[in-house]
Amino acid sequence: MTLGGLIERINFYVSKIKTDAISESIIKSMIQEGADDICRITQLFPSDTKFDIKEDVYRYSLNEIDEDFLNVDKQGLFFNEGTGASPDWEPLTPSTDIKMENEFRNWRNDSSADPQRYWVKQNSLYIHPKPSADLTDGGWLYFCKRPPRMTDNGDYPFTGTNTSSALFDGFDESIMLYCQWKLEISEGGAVEDLADTKKSYYDSLLIQDSILNRKKPFSGKGKWNFARIPSISKI
Repeated sequence: MTLGGLIERINFYVSKIKTDAISESIIKSMIQEGADDICRITQLFPSDTKFDIKEDVYRYSLNEIDEDFLNVDKQGLFFNEGTGASPDWEPLTPSTDIKMENEFRNWRNDSSADPQRYWVKQNSLYIHPKPSADLTDGGWLYFCKRPPRMTDNGDYPFTGTNTSSALFDGFDESIMLYCQWKLEISEGGAVEDLADTKKSYYDSLLIQDSILNRKKPFSGKGKWNFARIPSISKI
């Protein structure tokens, strides 16, 4: 379904829960956020890229690594412990900023060496220890791309053009459920209603993901990162 078609459907829903209309720009933003959220959870557009490692630099801009970066894939980050001519790619251990502060309180000032771990905070990728030398294409990041931006009402959510792809048609319902969920939040909906809509949204992702990958419906183990799914208490 095109962006215009989704706007029309969502406006019909809005008319049933609100007396005041919502601007088209807000609905467009909500639809794009829904497409991004679907890609973030299902890893719909996996990708990878190498980037330059800098001596004594532990923080790297994810937008500079790839402007369409959305989140890290399960394969994570690799560091070249060899040379450019003879690479030796070693996986780094994923961590978090909280874990680093607890277990490596002085991590910012630790001596340079081959990095052993990485974590993401906001729009930055951190590695520890900081590298001891420059190395062109010394980091190799596996990640998920965000979907193309929609600029015209004739564009489709996961192509960003007026050409559709049957692969993604099943996610139209997911986008509408996402928007319904967020509209209910903005209207101060009952916790029970929010929980029902949230569940319907994630159920639709599970079903479509199983169809795309020709597998049984997701059982709780695999590529999905449920840490990225907010609890009702946090919405």
